[in-house]
Amino acid sequence: MAKCLSKCPKSPCARGLLVVGLIATVVYFLRKKKCCN
Repeated sequence: MAKCLSKCPKSPCARGLLVVGLIATVVYFLRKKKCCN
């Protein structure tokens, strides 16, 4: 496990955070649109 972490330190975590952020942004904009309409 330590070897894996040293090989690719933040790749999976960063990718996961990016995906979560993207989904959150999309959901936020969809909700905003619904409220306005």
